[in-house]
Amino acid sequence: MRVVTGCNSNCCISFGTTLATLSDFCLHLLGILSGYFAYNKRVEIKWSIFLTGLCICMFMYFKGYGTFIGKIETTAVPDFHFADRQGNVLSLRDFSGKYIVADFWHTKCDTCFKKFPEVQALYENYCDNPLVSVIAINVRFKNEPDNAAFEIIGNKGYSFPVYRLDKDNSILRTLNIKAYPTVLIINPEMKIIFRGSIDLASDYILKLTGTL
Repeated sequence: MRVVTGCNSNCCISFGTTLATLSDFCLHLLGILSGYFAYNKRVEIKWSIFLTGLCICMFMYFKGYGTFIGKIETTAVPDFHFADRQGNVLSLRDFSGKYIVADFWHTKCDTCFKKFPEVQALYENYCDNPLVSVIAINVRFKNEPDNAAFEIIGNKGYSFPVYRLDKDNSILRTLNIKAYPTVLIINPEMKIIFRGSIDLASDYILKLTGTL
């Protein structure tokens, strides 16, 4: 069993090949504890647990919870740079005027690799669409070869564009990239309008392109 590594210990927890954020872990733990107390305690406590859980669910539905359901507050994203396989430096602004679907991943993330077929399918659906760009941004960890990610993607037969961004780049903190994979959708005005999984991103971009 391969253990996922390379995450900030304050944000991620590894369970075998499963990657979870600390927030997700806490919610699961709350569910377990709620079941225990609901079984063993008085009626008043049972109702308190039920109402607490209901409030959390309502918050997640209406306010959104980033990586898990995709809803976020629309925020402007600053321009940042990344490199292609040849070492050419590109800017996010090079994709301005389009909807950018950006999949942030790293080479030690098993979940990232499991999602790549969906990234590839989305890329193939929109590679000829002048209004949408689907890209994968590899977060390169210290001491990792520059071309490691490009070689892995090429060996697996994927054709979606891959770019490299160093893990210590401050833009990752600015974009709040703490768990992998994280998919962002950035609109033509360079504002983040979606944060979540590739499957939810596929549904979201389909709705957007259907109104263009």
